[in-house]
Amino acid sequence: AKGIEARRDPFSYFATGNLNFDIYELVIPVSFTYSNRASTFQQPFNQYSIHPKYKWIRADIGYISTTYSPYTLNGHIYNGVALELTPKGKFSYNVMYGRFLKAIEYDSLNVSAEDAAFKRMGCGTKIGYKNNSDFAQVTIFYAKDEMESINRFVLPDDIKPEENMVISAGIGKSFLKKMFFEIEYATSALSSDISSTEVTPDNFTIYKGLDPFFTTRASTSYQDALKSSLSYKGTLYTVGVAYERIDPQYRTLGSYYFNNDLENITGNVTAILFKNKVNIAVNAGVQRDDLENKNISKMKRFVGAINLTYKP
Repeated sequence: AKGIEARRDPFSYFATGNLNFDIYELVIPVSFTYSNRASTFQQPFNQYSIHPKYKWIRADIGYISTTYSPYTLNGHIYNGVALELTPKGKFSYNVMYGRFLKAIEYDSLNVSAEDAAFKRMGCGTKIGYKNNSDFAQVTIFYAKDEMESINRFVLPDDIKPEENMVISAGIGKSFLKKMFFEIEYATSALSSDISSTEVTPDNFTIYKGLDPFFTTRASTSYQDALKSSLSYKGTLYTVGVAYERIDPQYRTLGSYYFNNDLENITGNVTAILFKNKVNIAVNAGVQRDDLENKNISKMKRFVGAINLTYKP
């Protein structure tokens, strides 16, 4: 800066590193990220984590991200702990708990108030069963903003404390030796304003029996997501079809961003050619939106992708 006082330090540094301890059967990887640059982003720029493992027990502690399924907990960074238990047998168990957003007060002098946020805590669990290629899993994720973590009475109307519970179930089954079927169904209950009036859940929703754990309010909406596929696996190729439907306004607080109001019908082919030197994968189909016929306009388009790999 010239002619005025410098607005920031002209120099910055960034450090990241990994250190791994391996003592008998106890493995403790440690990672860190640090910088002298301050940030008002809802997640801290400086992060640290430790990932101890002992036999079939693994823990992730610190600033970590966990993925249970695409429609529940999917890659969101949080400050907390996650446990993964994979004992001998066909069952596995996962559990996590942590802070997804830190409290940031609203700054009325800031042109952009997007940094304002309530403190958000979340927890989740996944129970899985696997037998060769067959599998089944159930996932539950829950997150809620703390209303008193910031002064909510000065907030603009578009920033409200939220509460979310997502339940997902998926199975995969092989049959006729070369056929494989896979499906996942998820339902998300999201209250866009937990200060709104409490109401009685609808009779048809599964959340009626979970009332002690999730409070249904006037701002609560229920949305579903479904994805399924059927494939045939040959010796050097695989062909299949897939179907995906995501309700309008479907959202989970366990993911940063989510595409919704869409339906995909696709076909896919993968093949290995020329003595394993060439791999090709093709996916193509159609996508449409406005599933509830409420929009002024509709869209229907072709979607596709091709991936070609050659290894000399």
